[in-house]
Amino acid sequence: MNIKHLFLAGLLMFPAIEASAATYTYVGSWDLSDPNGYSTDLVWTANPEVYTGQEAAAYLFGGDASDYAISTVSDQVADINYSAWVDGWGDPYTYGPSGTGPAAEDFSLDSTGLGYNGCLIAGTDCYQSAYSALVYDHFPYEGGPVINYAFRISEVPLPAGGVLLVSGIAGLGALKRRRKAA
Repeated sequence: MNIKHLFLAGLLMFPAIEASAATYTYVGSWDLSDPNGYSTDLVWTANPEVYTGQEAAAYLFGGDASDYAISTVSDQVADINYSAWVDGWGDPYTYGPSGTGPAAEDFSLDSTGLGYNGCLIAGTDCYQSAYSALVYDHFPYEGGPVINYAFRISEVPLPAGGVLLVSGIAGLGALKRRRKAA
C-alpha cells in the first residue's frame, strides 16, 4: 500500500469532526441583598417577571440566557459553581429552593404564571409561589452580601482530529520520500 492509499484510507476512517471548548469571561455581578440594587425598583414598582440566574444576567448584561454561566462564589473563572441566589415569594428564610443555599443557575419558579407578585394579583395566599434571581423582598441576608456573578460563555474551536491525522500521515509520506531520495 503506497502513501496515497494510506492518505485516502485515513480520510475515510477518520472524518474531520470539529470540536470546541468553552471559555468564560467575567462580565459583572448583582447583589440581591443591596436595597439600592437592580431589584428594588423592579419589586416595588411593578410586577416583575421571574428570572433564572442566567436570564437575569441576560437582562442586565445583554445577550441570551444560554450565553451565561452563574456563580455564587466569586468573580474568578475557577470558582464557577453554576448556581444562583434567588429569593422566594412569602418565604422569609429561603435564598434557594432548598432553603439553605443557592439554586441551580437555570432555576426559577412562577406557580401562578403572573410574575413575582402573582399571589397579590390573584388575591390568593400562596406561600413559596415564586422564586427569582433578580428580585428580592426578604434580604438583606444576615450572612452578608448575596451576590450572583455572571460569566459570558464563548466557544473556541479546536483543531479537528481528522485533519491532524491526515497531516501526520502526509508528514510520514514526505519523510519516506526524503529517505528514498537520500
